Amino acid sequence: MHVISEDLLGSGMKTKAHWNSFSTEYFISLDQVLKALTGPQGHVVVDTMAMNNLKKQTALRLVVTKG
Repeated sequence: MHVISEDLLGSGMKTKAHWNSFSTEYFISLDQVLKALTGPQGHVVVDTMAMNNLKKQTALRLVVTKG
């Protein structure tokens, strides 16, 4: 699990794939993770192929933060 600020500023945000990991549907919120872990399956299910395609092929998105 990665923790990142809402402004997405960080030394690890070097490529389009890094940025899109946190600014597209690829990103799974903490609430979603906790719900999956406490649900009947007891783990997070991710369609890895679909998510990797999304992360690589999606144009960079502007993220608007609160404040």
